[in-house]
Amino acid sequence: MNGLRYVMMVMSVLLLGCSCSHQNNSVSTPNENQPATQEEIIQMNRNILEIERRAIDAYINENNWNTVQTGTGLHIEFTRDSAGNYFPKEGDLVTLDYTLSLIDGEEVYNSTDNGKINLRVDKDNNVSGLHEAVKKMTTGDRARLIIPSHLGYGVHGDENKVPSRATLIMTVEILSIEPI
Repeated sequence: MNGLRYVMMVMSVLLLGCSCSHQNNSVSTPNENQPATQEEIIQMNRNILEIERRAIDAYINENNWNTVQTGTGLHIEFTRDSAGNYFPKEGDLVTLDYTLSLIDGEEVYNSTDNGKINLRVDKDNNVSGLHEAVKKMTTGDRARLIIPSHLGYGVHGDENKVPSRATLIMTVEILSIEPI
């Protein structure tokens, strides 16, 4: 993957989206000092989601991934299926090896440098897309995930290495599951 080319494509899409929404705002809101209406805010969020969806689709195509998209927008591709039969449930403790990158390819966290993730399913304050993914996996499974920003760190990022509205690329392997 050519990271620079991808970043440039995402930036172009963002600029296009911003210019389109600015044109729409200038037509519907003659006084720029007026606060945005609820409908305008909803439309701006829809535009942002559409830009992110396009960037995710481009990433999948460029990297030749074969993902399945869930109803929430999480993309998952199994790279190793252990054929296990126990799927984690709410409250189970799951231990994971992982790498976490931004969609531009910049790796921000991994289990080698930051330690394994011990995740209490649907209980811990962690990326909701990760909770959703591990419930579809068993011990020994490995998967690649594309986590849209609304299932990741959202508008605020993680206030460290993950910026605002970041789409996350994650590889995870379930090392163990401890049922409650």
